[in-house]
Amino acid sequence: MCWAFEPYLGGLIDHQTSVDSTNLWEMSAKPVAYFQNQVSQMEVPNTATLRMCHLCGGGGRKRCLACNGNGYESCFSCQGDGHKPTFGNGGSSGERERCWKCMGSGRLRCWKCNGEGRTQCQTCTGTGQLKCFVRLLITW
Repeated sequence: MCWAFEPYLGGLIDHQTSVDSTNLWEMSAKPVAYFQNQVSQMEVPNTATLRMCHLCGGGGRKRCLACNGNGYESCFSCQGDGHKPTFGNGGSSGERERCWKCMGSGRLRCWKCNGEGRTQCQTCTGTGQLKCFVRLLITW
């Protein structure tokens, strides 16, 4: 047995009791198929409790890792310069034109957070709460 958690999506939470008061040897479990190696997982009754998400601190959102929370990334077309060299007949003419992808700013809105700098927490799926419980692992 081990502690586990999952996003809390609503529903009843039983009051937490001691795991020692639940006789794990008397829990009903059946294998999916006989004479085959398999692992079953089940929640131990009356061990669930509601906790604040440890990753986002209960806010449901966290700093975007793609843009480091800035909301923008360096333009891949001009490498953040905002301008691109123009190429004339047979080579570089030395002139520069504004980058069409970022309109000369050198930055693009972050693709992952859409410029907000924060994304939904994947641990709690944005709810900010986790259902913590004891999980029983049975190896057949």
